[in-house]
Amino acid sequence: MTGSEAQSAVQNGVQQLVDDPTQWQRWADTQAKFHHYSPGNALLIMSQRPDATKVAGFKTWQSLDRYVMKGEHGLTILAPVTRRAPDESSREGLPAETPAPTPVRTIVTFRPATVFDISQTDGKPLDLPHAEEIVGGHLKDVLEVLTHRVVPVPVVFRPLDSDRDGFGFWEPQKGAITLTSQVDPNMQLKTLLHEWAHSIGVPAGSSLQGIHRGTEEVTAETSAYVMAKMVGLDTKDYSQAYIAGWGDMNPEKVKAVMADVTHRVRVMSEHMERSPDPLLQSLTATWNPTAQPQRQPQEVER
Repeated sequence: MTGSEAQSAVQNGVQQLVDDPTQWQRWADTQAKFHHYSPGNALLIMSQRPDATKVAGFKTWQSLDRYVMKGEHGLTILAPVTRRAPDESSREGLPAETPAPTPVRTIVTFRPATVFDISQTDGKPLDLPHAEEIVGGHLKDVLEVLTHRVVPVPVVFRPLDSDRDGFGFWEPQKGAITLTSQVDPNMQLKTLLHEWAHSIGVPAGSSLQGIHRGTEEVTAETSAYVMAKMVGLDTKDYSQAYIAGWGDMNPEKVKAVMADVTHRVRVMSEHMERSPDPLLQSLTATWNPTAQPQRQPQEVER
């Protein structure tokens, strides 16, 4: 697949998300497995191998004591091509003898790159996560760690009127998340992820004026769905109906929401990855066993 063909595939994938709402869940599932990749590259992986779970380049698999099996064809993604360019503006007002600034790298274009799914390889086994249903409380410890050590805003638990308040809410004016104390820990965790996503898109002190509620709810719920899958919680039945109630988007809005979801997921996952807590270290280690995540720029999807 050439670079132009890959770009066309991304555009076609965006249109499919508009035409068929079930494709939105497929993209979210793919983004959950490849949250270090851009929305466009997740679409490319989804279109070429919908059942992909972990991808990496040929040499990366070798470094993990796995090898690409004979006859396997790789998946095409878009990788940035950069060049060094000194930031001349940083020399303004400085003496002539001041050393030149360190060159910075800027993206000039994108090129096709080849990766292989783990199912196309053989060798040393890797630990892969498995999502459980949303009911129950097997992720109670994860909820407690996130609440007390990771989520960067206060989280309060108290009884709520579910008809009026649902299972929780984010108040930007107060800068705090409130969760119901009347449901299982797994549902509390799923709700925490949703409200945490809101707190990223609508930071503390922000005004809700001018924010489209439907778009914000789709973005927060999709972000929560992706994160829930990553921590081992399957919220499909709940999230599908929730998103369907708010969904009404054109291709440009779809691309904007995809980029926003990816941003919020990255913020949340990076908070978790930086945590020294052994439980989270063990959990996040399953997200990227290839060790070297491919952080693709948002321009990939354009």
